[in-house]
Order: sequence, then C-alpha cells, then structure tokens
Amino acid sequence: MNKYAGYINLKNLNGVLYPSSIQNIMMKEYIQKTLNGIFYLSPTEVLQAKFPITLKTLISKETKVKGIVMLSSFYLPEDYKIRVKIYNDLLKMRKTFHFILDEITLKKKSDINKVEEFL
Repeated sequence: MNKYAGYINLKNLNGVLYPSSIQNIMMKEYIQKTLNGIFYLSPTEVLQAKFPITLKTLISKETKVKGIVMLSSFYLPEDYKIRVKIYNDLLKMRKTFHFILDEITLKKKSDINKVEEFL
C-alpha cells in the first residue's frame, strides 16, 4: 500500500478555520477510503513562515510518500512563482497532490492548469 502525507494549514478557507484535528480526520479518511493508502503524517505549516517550508519538506525525496493530501488548493502559497516551483518539484519527485474539498488531483503537468484555473 502507498503512503500519503497529510498537510495541515491553519489559514482561513473561505472564512472558515478548520482545526488541525478536523483536517487530520478528513485527510485520514480520504487516504484510507479513497486512495486505499496508509496515512503517514500531517505536519502543520508555520503560519509566520515566508515560504512553505513544511510543504517543501513533504515534497523532498527524504519524505517517502506517494502523495500529499490537503483540504484545498487554496492552502498552496499565494505567490504564483512559488506555486509553480512547488508543482515542478512535486512532479520531479513523482508525487501527487490531492485536494479533498476541490476534488482535484495533480498527477501530471497538464493537471497544473486545472489547479490554477480553480484558484
């Protein structure tokens, strides 16, 4: 079975703050039921950080997961250049993004357009 990492961000999402405990429950259920995978971990992004350090760590080759699951693509960095770098790094590492509420999966380069259009 493949391992998937949850990614928690405590920013408001359309005016709603999803507590980390709720995000963990949603991601674990999605990974186990939809992806038939193993729930690896759910680190929380540091809100004060200028760059998404936690997200970059999950994408790196040191973290042995098939993909990263988060509630929404709106938890990606606001800066387009940083997002593109993250997309490219993710695909280079042969990992995937799964955005639960958006019902979008990024598996290949052409999926980047779907995510960007949604944003």
